[in-house]
Amino acid sequence: MLKPVFFKCLRQAETLKRLLFLYLYSGTACVSLHLKQQGFGVITFEIQLGKHFDLTNTFIHKVIKGWITSGCTAGLMIATQCSSWSRARHGPIGSAWGPIRSNDPVIGSPHLSVADAAKIQLGNLQMRNTADIIACCIRHTVPCILGNPASSFILKAPL
Repeated sequence: MLKPVFFKCLRQAETLKRLLFLYLYSGTACVSLHLKQQGFGVITFEIQLGKHFDLTNTFIHKVIKGWITSGCTAGLMIATQCSSWSRARHGPIGSAWGPIRSNDPVIGSPHLSVADAAKIQLGNLQMRNTADIIACCIRHTVPCILGNPASSFILKAPL
């Protein structure tokens, strides 16, 4: 499924031909839309687009790193899902809106509900994948942007 998307994206690119931008955890994909309007080739990744756009899938993760290392990626934006990394949950501990992370331990608070523990596990996987992709971009001098706010717990996570 990704191969046709990849080649279609490259064919449609009017600006920076044979290069594409990747937008990971794109949400509503407003950045992608703007880049496409400017003639750039863009591939948007968000789980709601289907299993071939699931960034927690090891195969998809390897494909993205392959595109980065091959030299066909002009740039990348990552807006890692904030559902477990946000500081917005600040209710009483143990409540439905209570914190599930803190500065210590940033990788997840103990004694969480099953649902919150699942959010932590998914968030930690996304963080590790995000860090790995950013490291790959740095090694191959591909510009990348992490689109999470400065207050996010993700910036305190150990690599």
